[in-house]
Amino acid sequence: MTDERIIKGFLSGERDAYHLVEKWIGEVISRKLWVEDISSEDILADVRLKLLLIFKQDSFSLSSNLKAFVQTVTRNTLIDCIRSYKRAKLRFKAIPEE
Repeated sequence: MTDERIIKGFLSGERDAYHLVEKWIGEVISRKLWVEDISSEDILADVRLKLLLIFKQDSFSLSSNLKAFVQTVTRNTLIDCIRSYKRAKLRFKAIPEE
């Protein structure tokens, strides 16, 4: 299956393309999900949304490697979630108890 076909299939909800992209996302999440309370489902939903927006805007260059691109978006999303989680945790600790 070509990258172009995978993108079109992902956008149209084609089962095989959708599962292939989710497999690539899952490979990154399973390696990186050692952080306390971050839900893999939340990461997956965030990545799906980002990819839908990128693919609909034709922001992906077909000369690039699609799997590497999907996994980079996943990794960056995971890092963003970890940072947000840690910031929120610090803010929560800074609130004085009554």
